[in-house]
Amino acid sequence: MADVEANQTDDRRAAVTAIDPVCGMTVTIKPESLVAEHDGRTYYFCGAKCRTKFMADPEQYLSPRQAVALPEGVPSGQLGLSSGYVAP
Repeated sequence: MADVEANQTDDRRAAVTAIDPVCGMTVTIKPESLVAEHDGRTYYFCGAKCRTKFMADPEQYLSPRQAVALPEGVPSGQLGLSSGYVAP
């Protein structure tokens, strides 16, 4: 079973979502959702590229990720990263 949670939408219907293990995006589960099975669990993806990356090496995306330290004296807001996320 996937890591799934129920979220309330504006019209009070429950939307069932999962987290894409590759990019971390929240994916609304629909009949046409991109999925992959691994070790008896179902994983959901935002797009074909994330699913392809996962299928090539599932353990890379399922193992705990290590935190990356910022260079000393550099505030996180000055790294040149955009605030909007675009899936790989």
